[in-house]
Amino acid sequence: RDYAGVYEAMRGFNWGPQTQPIVAAFSENYTKKMFQLLLDAYSTISVQDTALFLGMSEDDATKYVLHEGWVLDSASRMFTVKQQSIVAEQKLDPSKLQRLTEYVFQLEH
Repeated sequence: RDYAGVYEAMRGFNWGPQTQPIVAAFSENYTKKMFQLLLDAYSTISVQDTALFLGMSEDDATKYVLHEGWVLDSASRMFTVKQQSIVAEQKLDPSKLQRLTEYVFQLEH
């Protein structure tokens, strides 16, 4: 897949005034999606690869991911990806479900 090519295509075309907001919104959404994919796929990743995937310069990509909590090892020029915390599912208490059922039943009748 040519992720960088998507950004090049968006930047390389002279979009009309009516389509510019749409392309800008798509670009922002695409960058967020790519960032999420990096979060899911990597525990460490190079600055160069991060910039390529996000369609940014290395400096801009560094600022972007540092703002998201990643850590940069300057010596190796590698990011340590900040993993998102996993939200635990809440277990439904059967008594609460019973109360809700009774309440809805009363509203209907």
